[in-house]
Amino acid sequence: MNRLARASLLLIAALPVLPVLPAMAQHAGHGDHAAHSAADPIGAAIAAPTRTPAYVARDRYRHPAETLAFFGVTPTQTVLEYMPAGGWYTEILAPLLKDKGTFYAAQAAGAGFDRLKAKLDADAATYGKTR
Repeated sequence: MNRLARASLLLIAALPVLPVLPAMAQHAGHGDHAAHSAADPIGAAIAAPTRTPAYVARDRYRHPAETLAFFGVTPTQTVLEYMPAGGWYTEILAPLLKDKGTFYAAQAAGAGFDRLKAKLDADAATYGKTR
């Protein structure tokens, strides 16, 4: 698979299943998790202390707040993440959607699936019921 195809799959991974809504206002990056929670749920999910430090370091290159705002992702939607691999977006999307939305992770069977499932199952308080 070439680089363009892989980049396209990563972009598609964040697409909500529901129709894309108008872009939301820009979200703040990292900061105080509690301060972000109610006013900025995406910012709170990005700033969560439960995220893998190596993934947090990649945020500055991947711009998760801007990407999710562009796609109009809200905490009440149903979102399908296609091939989440290690779960960079999963660590943001699953907590964001756990209370009012639905999160699906479509991962091929194998070692990657087993690792991701174990990670999600080990912390249901953070990730909720991922399908």
